[in-house]
Amino acid sequence: MCLIRILRSLFGTPTPPLGDTRIIYQLPNHSVYKKYYNQDALFADVDWSNWSVVVDGFEARFKKWYFDHLPGSHASYVDFCALCALVEVFSHYDSGRDWHEPKNYKEFLRKLDAVFRTKLTHPVHITRCEAGTWRAGKLKDFADVFYAGVRCSLHHHGDLASYAGMSGTNQLALERKDAGESTCHTHTYSLVVFDPAMLKTKLHDWLQQYCQQLRSSPSSQAATQFRQTFANDFGITIPEPTTGT
Repeated sequence: MCLIRILRSLFGTPTPPLGDTRIIYQLPNHSVYKKYYNQDALFADVDWSNWSVVVDGFEARFKKWYFDHLPGSHASYVDFCALCALVEVFSHYDSGRDWHEPKNYKEFLRKLDAVFRTKLTHPVHITRCEAGTWRAGKLKDFADVFYAGVRCSLHHHGDLASYAGMSGTNQLALERKDAGESTCHTHTYSLVVFDPAMLKTKLHDWLQQYCQQLRSSPSSQAATQFRQTFANDFGITIPEPTTGT
C-alpha cells in the first residue's frame, strides 16, 4: 500500500478502493529533467492560461517533431510506423477516450477519409488466438485492413501483412482483387495498397483543421475535451480561456 493511502486511512480521509482512481503523473521536476512541449518551448515555460499559445504549441509538437521529418516516401517503413502512431494520438484526442480501442482507431480512419469505409470485394478471413483458442473473424473494409494489416502487423511483426501493401499510387488506398489465398487453400483475399505520402497529407490536414477549430471555439465541447485529455496525459490543468485570449 502506498504511503498516501496509509496516511489517508490514519487521518480518516475516505480512500476509494483500488481500481476506482486513476494515477496521473505530473511532469518531472524541472531541476531533474527538462521536458519540451514542442521543439521551441519547455513545458515549464508555457503560459497555460494563454489559449492561443497552448493550441499553437500543440500543433507545433506534431509538425516539427513528426511531419517535418517524414519525407513522404511511398516505401518507408519508418514513415508508416510514425503515421500509425499519429493516427493513434489523433484518434485519442478526437474520441476523448484515454485508452486504446481498435474500434476508435478504425472509426477515426473512416472519418478521416471515406475511402477507409470501402467494403472489400473479398473479406479477409482471419484468426486470433484468445485465451488459447483460435477465434475466426473477418476484415470487411479498408479501415479493418489498415488496423490489422498495417498498424498491428508493423508493430508486432515489423512488416505489413500479406493482405496489405504500400506504394506510390497517388491514391490513399486501393484494392487489388484476388491477390492470393490462405495456406489451407480455403480462403482467397483482396490486398489493399496504401500510399503513406497520401496518408501523411490527410493527417497533416486533420491536425490543421482540429487546431483551427480549437482556436475559433475555445469553449466548445471539442475544446473542453481537449483540455481534459491533456490533463489526463500530462497532469496539467488548462483553464478555459476568457474572451480575447
